[in-house]
Amino acid sequence: MTVVKASVHGDPNVGAWVAASEEYAIVAPKVPDDVVERVEEALDVEVVRTTVAGSNLVGALLAVNSNGALFPRHAREHEIRAVRELGVEVDVLPSKMNAVGNLVLTNDHGALVHPDLDDHALEVIESVLGGKVVRGELGGVKTVGSAGVANSKGAVVHPGATEEEMERVSEVLGVDVEVGTVNRGSPYVGVGVVVNSKGAVVGEDTTGPELARLEDALYLI
Repeated sequence: MTVVKASVHGDPNVGAWVAASEEYAIVAPKVPDDVVERVEEALDVEVVRTTVAGSNLVGALLAVNSNGALFPRHAREHEIRAVRELGVEVDVLPSKMNAVGNLVLTNDHGALVHPDLDDHALEVIESVLGGKVVRGELGGVKTVGSAGVANSKGAVVHPGATEEEMERVSEVLGVDVEVGTVNRGSPYVGVGVVVNSKGAVVGEDTTGPELARLEDALYLI
């Protein structure tokens, strides 16, 4: 297990720039090479560089797991093609909300999604990512992908999440759930961390106690 710290041009919100599954990572073209090397080392994944809808904030705009990847509706064909070449299912989320990575908290078992997504959107998510898909919030935050992070072993969510919300995450993702923060107290764990079951890249401002909690909860020790 490897856990490393990084920032992207001084921004510790590494989860906004990178989306990762157990086997691959989608990395923005503007992410420096040394950070890409840390992603490859920590997560042991194949890296694909592409924008999403012309933006470098690919972690915020993509929801991925080992089964597939969900793009926003303004994604460009060459971006979709770059990810499809990995051999995974790829589709576009039918929603006016574009930050798909922030809308979906997923691992290979299931997904918790923004409560305002309609039934058709949930059907597409289930088709692409697989497993059970349910709506929910975390600590009053609807963008659950920004408020939590998960792998196949555990999940860490917004410190304001209720017991009921944590139980829902546990049921849907099939893992134990803990609360935590990153980058010196940020509750937006999904924005500050990129993780799979083999390792993690965490924001450079993450403190020792925050890091220890993440490692314990995600079984990265």
